[in-house]
Parts: sequence; structure tokens; C-alpha cells
Amino acid sequence: MRTITLVGNPNVGKSTLFNRATHLHQHTGNWTGKTVELAKGYHVYQKEKYRWIDLPGTYSLYPTSPEEEVTRQYVASHDDWYVVVLDATCLERQLILALQMIYSGRSVVIVLNFLKQADLVDMTKLKALLGVPVLTLGPYFRDSLSKLYEALLSLPPAVQSDAHFEEMSDDTWVRLGEEASRIYHQVYHQEKKGTKVQHWLDRLLTGKWSSWLIMSFFLGAILWLTMLGANIPSAFLSDLLFSLETPLLEGLRALLPLPLAEAIGLGGYRVLAWVVSVMLPPMAIFFPLFSFLEELGFLPRLALNLDPCFQRCHACGKQALCMCMGLGCNAVGVMGTRILHSKKERLTAMVTNSFVPCNGRFGMLMILLTMLIGYRYLGLGILGCLAFSLGNTLLVTKCCLRRAGRSAFVLELPPFRRPHLGKIIVESLFQRTFKVLARAVIVAFPAGILIYSLANIVVQGHSLLSYGIQLLDPLGHLVGLDGVILMAFILGFPANEIVLPLMAMMYTGQGVMSAGYGLVSLRVLFFDHGWTVLTCLNTLILTLLHFPCSTTLLTIKKESGSWKVVGASILIPLGLGFGWMLIMRICHSFFSTIMLY
Repeated sequence: MRTITLVGNPNVGKSTLFNRATHLHQHTGNWTGKTVELAKGYHVYQKEKYRWIDLPGTYSLYPTSPEEEVTRQYVASHDDWYVVVLDATCLERQLILALQMIYSGRSVVIVLNFLKQADLVDMTKLKALLGVPVLTLGPYFRDSLSKLYEALLSLPPAVQSDAHFEEMSDDTWVRLGEEASRIYHQVYHQEKKGTKVQHWLDRLLTGKWSSWLIMSFFLGAILWLTMLGANIPSAFLSDLLFSLETPLLEGLRALLPLPLAEAIGLGGYRVLAWVVSVMLPPMAIFFPLFSFLEELGFLPRLALNLDPCFQRCHACGKQALCMCMGLGCNAVGVMGTRILHSKKERLTAMVTNSFVPCNGRFGMLMILLTMLIGYRYLGLGILGCLAFSLGNTLLVTKCCLRRAGRSAFVLELPPFRRPHLGKIIVESLFQRTFKVLARAVIVAFPAGILIYSLANIVVQGHSLLSYGIQLLDPLGHLVGLDGVILMAFILGFPANEIVLPLMAMMYTGQGVMSAGYGLVSLRVLFFDHGWTVLTCLNTLILTLLHFPCSTTLLTIKKESGSWKVVGASILIPLGLGFGWMLIMRICHSFFSTIMLY
């Protein structure tokens, strides 16, 4: 079985061609370095099966980052058919990689992408100058792949040149650049300068002041649309899932012993329904909107604007992209750390991503902020929470990377492109939303059974849950909280969405979580059980700085392969959160003493 391997610069459309050929859904995005791991798929042409491989994006066969090293090692050791995908809008620079692949003696076919956005190219002359087949497959590679297979089948046997994979001298680099420039100027009929709108938008999005205003507007609009738009589908989904609880419970009671049936129906299923109804709609709205900005080309400019802040912490602006993804779900933000160059940067970004409040925490943040400052200043409160999260992220990042050198930040600003809406919807749902939701569901059901058991198993007149609350009370009072709040966060490990319902369940002494609590009723319930302004403020801090949810921790383990990183992801946010809460309690005691005198 022959192998067809895709090679090219980041952000040239390799993954789109891979998806087109294999019908898989390898995620594609309009920022540099998005694909950083090898993807495999299969395609049948004329009754023969071919293996397709999508290598990480690379600017050269002489690596400066881990993903480029993967590509170099693969090309040096595999005699495949290589399809080199080039972006026709910046052909001169990308020809350097094409020349390196050709001189390596591999069997190469060149595919030009984004030809409609580029200047006019003389394809015949380019093919003659390079000495290999050159073709296009139309916008988004919609044309038949038969032309590509015919070109590949016509290739002569490869003649490997191992010398090409040794270190290149400066003179060799210069000669490659000169040859690429010479070919470029021979194959272009005319030169078309970028549009005035493109230049105007770039100046606006990278300006010293305008960039921050526009970034805040776009991210704020996405969060507002997510929170506003999720209410109706979330309520509908909740009504639908909870309407199934009664017949499910009756069926379980007929088949199983009563305690086990109620543990499954009132515990496992209820928590599962709660997590799905609260978690799914916001993610289903946030990720398509976020992917729209990604495809449009907005996110690389966001990374460029935030890079100076992260450079002071020995990181780079790409970490800001991971933080933005964390606003939708921290697990997706952790997966996004693959775009970072060094391993230490990636691990640090994984540990700090939970500092960013995800959709699951925004509802709780809004309720707590409204209790503190009212509806009128809710927007400022959310902005303050985001600034607090960014500040803590930069602080921990600087501490973790203090001995590292300055991180290299090489990022190509792609041209603005018309997003492909169908692709955005399908990939944001299947690659992000449903994948993350599936991991949450796996943990939510057994966690619901555990919560029900703790609340209903009675020993000497008290439930196991009440014993746990009493055990946590001293630690809670130390930082201005109580045992109920700490227990709610611990049992909210499957998903942050159930923390407030758990608090209400424990304060009212019920054995199951129940809906129907509004803002007013929650405020009365909490303050009747001893809450103060300090309690509300420190609960807000703990919401921002506590251990990640189960889905995020599973993702951290999968991405890092290390339980130490998982442990650090739990201990560092908790330690920082408890530190801030102690500071708030000391300040509250100090000012209360002054007020008495």
C-alpha cells in the first residue's frame, strides 16, 4: 500500500485536503501551527487503497520547533509520495520548502492553494522550472482528486539524498532564497497588491489602542451571545431530560432494589441531565463563533497584540489563543496548547488554563457578582474577573518559566478569508463540543450516584455528607468560607455547573439536587446560612481559582502523559486561590477592626 504524505507551511490548507481525501475531520484553522501532530487516514482510488498522512506544518526541513522536527524526521526516513501544498498568495517564501523537498530526491507533486486570492501564475512555466508536476484542485479542493492521483502515479522512483538533511550553511540558505525569488518573478504575469480594505483592517487590528478595543468587543460579544443564546435551548433541553426522569425511575424501581434504583435515577441520571442541559448549549454556540474568528484570520492578530505581555513572562502570544479557547471550555484550551513551541511552555499553559473561567463557571460568576455589586455593574465585574485571571496566569507563567530564555514568536498573519460556514459548524461541534461533552458524561453519571449516596446514607442519625461538611468547616472558616461551600466544589468535580445546586441541596438538608432556585431565593438562602460580603467575595475567588473539572484533568493527562502535571494542575490553582482568600480575610479583619474604633 503506497503512502501519500502532505507537507507544507502552517496554514496553507493541508488539513483541508486531508479531510477531503479521507473523509475524516482533522481540525483545520486559520492560524499558524494549528496542526502539530501526525494524522493518518485512508482513501480508495481505482480499487486500490492508499494511506494518507498529514504532517505538522513546517517552514523548512531544518527545524526550529518540535513540530518541524517531527516533519524533518519523517521525511528523512520515509520514501513516500509527497504532496507539497503551497499558498499561492505568498508563493515566493513557500517555494523554499518546495525546493528543499525536490532536492531531497523525494517523489514530489506541488499543489497550489488559494489561487483565486493570488496574482496570476504561469502554471506551465512553474512546472518546467521546478521539474515536478504542479496543479490546483480548486477552492477548498472541491475538484476531483483524480488529477492528483494521475500526477502521483506518473512520478519516477525516488532517489534519496541523505546529504540534504545535514545542517545547511548560510550560503546554501542564501542560494535557496535567491532561486525561489528568481522562480517567483518568472512565473507571475502581474503583481496584484493587497486590497486597501485588507491593509486598513490590519492597521486597525494591530494598532496600539484600537486593537485592544476591538479584541475586547469581539470577545465580549461572543460571551454575551453565548450566555444570552444558551438560555432558551438550555431550558428546553433541561425540561426534556428531566421529563424522562419519572418514567425512568419507575422502570428502575420495577427492576432493581429501591435504594439502587433511586441512586441511579435521582443521583446518576439527574446529575447527568443537569450537566448535559447546562453544558451543551453554551459550547454549541461558543465554539462555532470562536471558529468563525479563527477562520476569518482574527486570532493570529490577537496573539500578536498580546505577545508583549507574555514575552515579559518568557512565554509567547500564542498562549493567549489557548486562554481564549478556555473561555468556552478549559479542556479545549488544554488541547490548544499543542500550538506552543517548547514542552515547558505547553505544560505551563496546561496548568494555568483553568485560571480562565469557562462557560460552566460564568453562570456562577454572574450570580455571585450580582449578589456583590448588583446588575448595573455586572459587565465591569466580569471584566475585572477576566483581568484577575490574566494577571494570575502571567504571574504563574513567569514563575514557571523564570529560568527559560525568551520564547521565539514566529507568526504569519494570514490574509482575511471568507469562512466556510458548513465546515465551521461541523468541525466545532464534532471536534470540540461533542468530544468534550462525552468526557464530561463519562464522569457525571458515577459522580451523581456518589453524591446521592453521600447525602442519603445515614450513620448515627447523620448523613455521610454532613460528616464531610463538619470535617471541612475549620478549613472553610480559616479562609472566610464554610464546609458546605468547600464540599460543593469538591463534589462539583464532574462539572462546575452543579456547584450552586449542590450548595442549595446541602443548606436545605435535601437528599437530592433540585431546580427552581432563582437569584433572589439563592441570595436569601445563602445569607440566612451565615454568608457575608467576605464569604461571597472569597467564593468568587474560589470559582476562578480551584482545581479543574474532571473533563479538563482527563484532557491534561492525555495531552501531557504525566500524572505530575495533573497534580500540579490541581495544587497550583488551589494554592493560589487559598492564598488570595487568606489575604482577603486578613484585609477584611483589619478594616473591620478599624471601623470598630
